[in-house]
Amino acid sequence: MALIGSLTSGVSAMQGFVRGMEVIGNNIANSKTTAFKRQRLGFSDSFSNTLRDASPGGANVSSQAPIQIGSGTNLSSTTKIFDQGSVGATGVSSDLAIVGEGFFRVIDPANDNQFLTRNGSFRVDSEGFLADQTGKRVLGLTGGSSNQAPDTIAPIRIDLAESVKTNPDGDPVDEQNRVILDDGTRLEENATGDLFRVNEEGDLLDSTAAAAADSFVLQDIGGTPARAVFDTTDEVRYLQDDQGNFIDGNGAVSATPVPWDPGSQPQAVIGDTEASAALWEATNAFQPNIAEADPSDPNQFQLAIQSWAVGPTGDLTLSLNDGSSYTRAKVLTQSVSDPDALTSDGSGLFTGIQNAGPRGMETWDIGNTISSANLEQHSPGSQGLGFIQGGSLEGSNTDLTFEFSEMITTQRAFQAGSRVITVSDEMLQEIINLKR
Repeated sequence: MALIGSLTSGVSAMQGFVRGMEVIGNNIANSKTTAFKRQRLGFSDSFSNTLRDASPGGANVSSQAPIQIGSGTNLSSTTKIFDQGSVGATGVSSDLAIVGEGFFRVIDPANDNQFLTRNGSFRVDSEGFLADQTGKRVLGLTGGSSNQAPDTIAPIRIDLAESVKTNPDGDPVDEQNRVILDDGTRLEENATGDLFRVNEEGDLLDSTAAAAADSFVLQDIGGTPARAVFDTTDEVRYLQDDQGNFIDGNGAVSATPVPWDPGSQPQAVIGDTEASAALWEATNAFQPNIAEADPSDPNQFQLAIQSWAVGPTGDLTLSLNDGSSYTRAKVLTQSVSDPDALTSDGSGLFTGIQNAGPRGMETWDIGNTISSANLEQHSPGSQGLGFIQGGSLEGSNTDLTFEFSEMITTQRAFQAGSRVITVSDEMLQEIINLKR
């Protein structure tokens, strides 16, 4: 029995150390894998054969220790070591690294399954979503605009809240922040808040019922309120008064149209007395209304993303072509009490989130808003969570020096196990030869 037992022990040793070499080989193979976490194999002794039970001592006899012989080793655990890997800059906006504790949370759009990952090698997919290399989309807070912080859990998308620029009242504006009217003209505001109707070049336009729609307001000619009115027939601007009568170069009513001379008959500007003719009021039925925000309107300023970046606390900030910027979304992270309970699913993804004891929200329901308490528990850099380093990736935490030393000791242990089998075989051979 002893010889058979040693064979069993030798076999269990060789089987265990083969598994050990598989772990070491996997660690070395992934030494360049983004955010890879190395594994450690754990062994425990197997069931022991008891040759004599322990017995208690008494007044006249000493206690006896048991006599037990072990029967080999068993594989007891595989432990992932979640040490921080080195962080290197890539210069790619979509690459994100967590410096410290925490995981990104991603969702499979095909079946809504959620995963944790440390692999921040993300990209912007064809739909504009921030996704990993397998197409799973990064979860966080969305719905941010120039007037509102992101507050809704959903896959993060690199897009605009609105495609045309508007003022705080929601009115569309041009590149000079002038409100656009539905006929394409603009509103210009003076220091006291009065609104004046102007064209694209900033010329004051008459806003009275009697005037033509595109008449320029001029400085008074000989005390007569003067206008320069465009004639579509001969494409010339002629002088008129504020009642629509033709006037001459002295301001007198004239039966013959007199062309406007910009050199001697200057236009009115905001601040002149005559500028009041271009005042705009929403209640004036003869004036155009404020336009609706419309990306097809060439008069309205078309917004576009110039660049974007994710900051240390997860804020995804858009920089627009009008020089403004705002937080469009926020990348959230998840910490767990027992990361070793996570199940590796390949491609740097982990399942079994509930088994690992998620801190904060146990489930991230799409479309829900988030409380301030939960926001604190999932914001990078808050409550022990690591910061996010944009334009960077976390490397593997495999230490090649350590793995090669482990390989040497594992190889020698395997050889020792095989030697136990060899010697046991020789002893069995000697027993067989006894009858000769």
